[in-house]
Amino acid sequence: MKLDYDCVRNLMLTIESLGYRECINIDNLTQYPLLKDYAQEQIYYTLERIVEAGFVPNKYLFEATDGIGGAIYELTWQGHQYLDTIRDDGIWRKVKDKVQPLKSVPFQELLRLALHAMQSANP
Repeated sequence: MKLDYDCVRNLMLTIESLGYRECINIDNLTQYPLLKDYAQEQIYYTLERIVEAGFVPNKYLFEATDGIGGAIYELTWQGHQYLDTIRDDGIWRKVKDKVQPLKSVPFQELLRLALHAMQSANP
Protein backbone atom coordinates (compact mmCIF):
# COMPACT_ATOMS: atom_id res chain seq x y z
CA MET A 1 0.00 0.00 0.00
CA LYS A 2 1.25 3.49 -0.80
CA LEU A 3 1.79 5.95 2.03
CA ASP A 4 -0.49 8.96 1.59
CA TYR A 5 1.17 12.04 3.12
CA ASP A 6 -2.16 13.88 3.25
CA CYS A 7 -3.50 11.05 5.37
CA VAL A 8 -0.39 11.28 7.59
CA ARG A 9 -0.97 14.99 8.10
CA ASN A 10 -4.72 14.62 8.70
CA LEU A 11 -4.25 11.77 11.15
CA MET A 12 -1.64 13.70 13.09
CA LEU A 13 -3.80 16.85 13.15
CA THR A 14 -6.68 14.73 14.46
CA ILE A 15 -4.53 13.22 17.20
CA GLU A 16 -3.16 16.62 18.16
CA SER A 17 -6.68 18.02 18.53
CA LEU A 18 -7.37 15.69 21.46
CA GLY A 19 -7.60 17.10 24.94
CA TYR A 20 -5.18 16.01 27.64
CA ARG A 21 -5.71 12.30 28.36
CA GLU A 22 -8.52 12.15 25.80
CA CYS A 23 -8.17 9.23 23.40
CA ILE A 24 -9.30 7.99 20.02
CA ASN A 25 -10.42 4.40 19.74
CA ILE A 26 -8.71 2.98 16.65
CA ASP A 27 -12.04 1.59 15.40
CA ASN A 28 -13.58 5.10 15.29
CA LEU A 29 -10.95 6.94 13.25
CA THR A 30 -13.15 7.31 10.15
CA GLN A 31 -15.66 9.30 12.20
CA TYR A 32 -13.31 12.27 12.55
CA PRO A 33 -13.81 15.07 10.00
CA LEU A 34 -10.25 15.07 8.63
CA LEU A 35 -10.30 11.28 8.20
CA LYS A 36 -13.81 10.61 6.89
CA ASP A 37 -12.70 10.41 3.23
CA TYR A 38 -10.11 7.67 3.83
CA ALA A 39 -10.73 3.93 3.88
CA GLN A 40 -10.16 2.33 7.26
CA GLU A 41 -7.32 0.21 5.83
CA GLN A 42 -5.55 3.38 4.64
CA ILE A 43 -5.85 4.95 8.09
CA TYR A 44 -4.59 1.76 9.80
CA TYR A 45 -1.64 1.56 7.41
CA THR A 46 -0.84 5.23 7.98
CA LEU A 47 -1.08 4.82 11.73
CA GLU A 48 1.32 1.87 11.62
CA ARG A 49 3.80 3.98 9.62
CA ILE A 50 3.63 7.01 11.94
CA VAL A 51 4.16 4.69 14.91
CA GLU A 52 7.23 3.28 13.13
CA ALA A 53 8.44 6.84 12.48
CA GLY A 54 8.19 7.59 16.19
CA PHE A 55 5.42 10.20 15.79
CA VAL A 56 2.90 8.30 17.93
CA PRO A 57 3.73 6.10 20.93
CA ASN A 58 2.64 2.49 20.59
CA LYS A 59 2.08 1.82 24.28
CA TYR A 60 -1.73 1.68 23.88
CA LEU A 61 -1.80 -0.17 20.55
CA PHE A 62 -1.87 -3.90 19.90
CA GLU A 63 -1.98 -6.28 16.95
CA ALA A 64 -5.50 -7.34 16.02
CA THR A 65 -6.77 -9.79 13.45
CA ASP A 66 -7.79 -6.97 11.07
CA GLY A 67 -4.74 -4.76 11.62
CA ILE A 68 -4.28 -2.91 14.87
CA GLY A 69 -6.41 -2.14 17.87
CA GLY A 70 -6.30 0.01 20.94
CA ALA A 71 -6.31 3.74 21.47
CA ILE A 72 -4.28 6.80 20.58
CA TYR A 73 -3.75 9.47 23.23
CA GLU A 74 -1.03 11.73 21.92
CA LEU A 75 1.81 12.53 19.58
CA THR A 76 5.41 12.13 20.65
CA TRP A 77 7.78 15.09 20.82
CA GLN A 78 9.08 14.10 17.38
CA GLY A 79 5.49 13.92 16.09
CA HIS A 80 4.78 17.45 17.31
CA GLN A 81 7.99 18.70 15.71
CA TYR A 82 7.10 17.19 12.33
CA LEU A 83 3.52 18.44 12.50
CA ASP A 84 4.75 21.94 13.29
CA THR A 85 6.50 22.00 9.92
CA ILE A 86 3.44 20.93 7.89
CA ARG A 87 0.50 22.26 9.95
CA ASP A 88 0.03 25.51 8.05
CA ASP A 89 -2.26 24.94 5.03
CA GLY A 90 -0.28 27.40 2.88
CA ILE A 91 3.03 25.69 3.63
CA TRP A 92 1.48 22.27 2.98
CA ARG A 93 0.10 23.47 -0.39
CA LYS A 94 3.53 24.80 -1.39
CA VAL A 95 5.16 21.48 -0.51
CA LYS A 96 2.53 19.50 -2.40
CA ASP A 97 2.83 21.79 -5.45
CA LYS A 98 6.58 21.21 -5.55
CA VAL A 99 6.34 17.42 -5.35
CA GLN A 100 3.18 16.97 -7.42
CA PRO A 101 5.02 16.13 -10.69
CA LEU A 102 7.12 13.43 -8.98
CA LYS A 103 6.07 9.79 -8.67
CA SER A 104 7.49 9.45 -5.18
CA VAL A 105 9.13 11.65 -2.60
CA PRO A 106 11.16 10.60 0.42
CA PHE A 107 9.89 11.79 3.77
CA GLN A 108 13.05 13.77 4.46
CA GLU A 109 12.54 15.73 1.24
CA LEU A 110 9.00 16.70 2.32
CA LEU A 111 10.40 17.88 5.61
CA ARG A 112 13.17 19.86 3.89
CA LEU A 113 10.69 21.51 1.51
CA ALA A 114 8.36 22.40 4.40
CA LEU A 115 11.19 23.95 6.38
CA HIS A 116 12.32 25.91 3.31
CA ALA A 117 8.75 27.14 2.70
CA MET A 118 8.52 28.23 6.34
CA GLN A 119 11.77 30.15 6.11
CA SER A 120 10.66 31.82 2.88
CA ALA A 121 7.37 32.86 4.47
CA ASN A 122 9.12 34.36 7.52
CA PRO A 123 12.06 36.49 6.36
